[in-house]
Amino acid sequence: MKPSEIWVRQAQQKAQPHFEQARALYNSNDFHNAAKQLDAALALDPNYTDALQLLGIVYAQTERRHLAVSLFKKILALEPHNHRAYNNLGQVLDDLQDFAGAISCFDKALAIDPNYAAAMTNRADTLSRMPATKR
Repeated sequence: MKPSEIWVRQAQQKAQPHFEQARALYNSNDFHNAAKQLDAALALDPNYTDALQLLGIVYAQTERRHLAVSLFKKILALEPHNHRAYNNLGQVLDDLQDFAGAISCFDKALAIDPNYAAAMTNRADTLSRMPATKR
């Protein structure tokens, strides 16, 4: 194993407890403290995609959608085939009324996983809210 791989593995191991605590806090609707734990995890491992994903969801749910967009785009730069990140980005873009961008994200998620039910549902919901002139 290369020294850089060892460093990455060690960083992930140190970040994991913060992520687990954040997930418990998130499930208790304590978004503020969940975000603090996710920030701590990301300070140890800035490319920890599960932590980036959950922090993006927290930001989306706490009206910090532009920060969520940035995090989902970072995940996609690290993992271009992450269908969950495309779906989550699509949901945030829908909230921001970027319907075309949202549909594009849902389509990309479905291209990666054609059976991804959440992306199918979100795509249909976005299309139903999208003005007819933009379809």
